[in-house]
Amino acid sequence: MSAMTCENPSMAAAASSSLVPEAQTILSFFDQLKALSPSVGFEMIMNICEDNRKLQGRLDDMSNKVKKREATIDGMLEVNEKAKSQHRETIVQVQKLEKVIQEKESLVEKQIRGLCDRDTQIKKLTAEMKKQADHLARTKQECGTLQGTIEAKDTIITGLKTDKVNLTDRLTRLEKLNSDIEEANQNLKSTLADVQAKLCRVEGFTVGHIDSEENILIDSFTGLWELAKTKLNSAFAVDLPPESFQNVSAWSKLKESHLAQTHRIPLPYSNSQAAKQVRSALVLAILAREIDQHVFQPVYILPTDPRIRQTLKYLARTDFEKESFCRSLLQSINPDMQDKSLQTTIKNVVSNVLCYIDDILPDTQRASLYSEIEVIVRKAAEVWQLIRRSKRMYEPDFDPLESDEDWIAFDAPDKERSASGSKHNPREPDTLTVFPRLSSIENNNVIDYSVVIQLASSSHFLSKARSEIKREPSSSSVVRKMAQTWRNRSVTSKDTNVRQSLELANGHNKVNSK
Repeated sequence: MSAMTCENPSMAAAASSSLVPEAQTILSFFDQLKALSPSVGFEMIMNICEDNRKLQGRLDDMSNKVKKREATIDGMLEVNEKAKSQHRETIVQVQKLEKVIQEKESLVEKQIRGLCDRDTQIKKLTAEMKKQADHLARTKQECGTLQGTIEAKDTIITGLKTDKVNLTDRLTRLEKLNSDIEEANQNLKSTLADVQAKLCRVEGFTVGHIDSEENILIDSFTGLWELAKTKLNSAFAVDLPPESFQNVSAWSKLKESHLAQTHRIPLPYSNSQAAKQVRSALVLAILAREIDQHVFQPVYILPTDPRIRQTLKYLARTDFEKESFCRSLLQSINPDMQDKSLQTTIKNVVSNVLCYIDDILPDTQRASLYSEIEVIVRKAAEVWQLIRRSKRMYEPDFDPLESDEDWIAFDAPDKERSASGSKHNPREPDTLTVFPRLSSIENNNVIDYSVVIQLASSSHFLSKARSEIKREPSSSSVVRKMAQTWRNRSVTSKDTNVRQSLELANGHNKVNSK
C-alpha cells in the first residue's frame, strides 16, 4: 500500500479528505442515537465510535507521514532520473568506446594474420630454397653419372657396331644355311608323304580292331561257361538206358581220358544224381579245353598249328603294339578261308567231345547232346570273335593262381550244391579246373579279369560218386540190376521220356537253325 501511495500521492490525499465528512456524519448519527437510546449496547457502540475516532486521528497522522515520505520519494525519483540520464549517456559513450576497441582489435588481428602469412611464406620459401639446393646438388651428381654413362654407352655403341658387322656376316651365312634347310625340309616332306602313303597302305592290310568295353568282353566270356553248364547239366540230367551200362568198353575212352586219369575222377555206372553231375563236369572240362585249343585261336590260317598262337603270345610279352599289328595283319589274310576253317573247326570240336561219350548215349540223347554242344561251340566262336579282334591280347588259362581265393567252385544247379567256398589248395592234382580264367598280356604284364572255376576233390557229389563206386558189385551184377530196374518201368514212362528227349532235340535244332 505504501508503494501505491508513493507512486500516486494525489490519490491518497483525495481518499483521506473523502473519509472525514463520512465520519462526521456517522458520529452525528451516533450522537443523535445516543440521545435517543441510553442503554448498555449503546454505550458499547459509543466506545467503538470513540475508538474509531482515535483510529481516525492516527490515520491522519499516518497520512501526513505518507505525504512527507512521498515528497522525499519524489526528490529521490528526480535524483534517480538524473542518474538514469547520466547512465544512458555513459552507455552511449561505452558503446562508442567498444566500437572503437573492436575496430582496433580487428585491425590488430589483420596485422597479426598478415605477419603469420608472412612467416608461413618465409618458411615455404626457405624450404623451397633448401629443396632447390638439394635438387641442384643431385642434378650435378646425376650430370656426372650421366657423363660416365654416356662414355660407357659410347663404348657399347662402338662394340655394337663391331657386333653388327659380325652379325651381318653370320646372318648371311645363316640365310644360306636356312635355304639349305628349307630345301632339305621339302625333301623330308616329300619323303614323309611317301612314308605315310606306304604306312596307310600297310595299315590297310590289317582288318583293324573292334573297340569293345572290357566289361562286355569279360561278361560274354564268363556267360559262355554259364551257358555251357546250364545246357550240359540239362542234357546229362536224362537217365541213361541199361544198354549204356552193359557196354563197359564204351566207357573206356571217357574213363581213360587225360583229365579223368590225372584228376582221378570217379565215374559210377548209374543214373544217380552224383554220377550225372560228375559226367557233366568232366565233359564240360573236356569241352572247355577243346574250345580253348581249337576255337580260341588268334587266327584260323593253320588251326591245328599252335605255333602262331605261341609266337603272338611271346610277342605280346615283349612288344604288345607289334603283336596287335601282326595279329590284325594275320586276321586280314583270306578272311573267307579263315571263316570256313572256323566252321570246320567247330564241327571238329563237337566231334572230338562227342567221341568220349558217343557209344554211351542212345540215339535220341546223342542227337540232343550234339545240338547242345554245337550251340555252345558256336557261341564260343561268337564270343571269341570280339576278344581276338581287340587291340589288347587276351589269353585263357586253366592253371590256377597261388592264392586260395582266386577260384570259384563248380556249382551244380540242383539241391545238392558243390563245395563252393570250401578251402582247398587250387594246385592239388585231384582238383579239376573246369573253366579257364581270362587274362590280358601287355609287355610282360599279365592282368587277370576272371578266375578259374574248379571242381574240388572234396566236393559233395565227387565224394558221393567215390562212395558209390566203392559200393558197386561186379560189372555184370550192376548191369543185371539196372536192366531189371529198366524193365520194371511202365511203357508210358518210356514213351514219355522218349517224347521229351525228341522234343528237346527238336527244340535245340530249331535254335541252332536260327
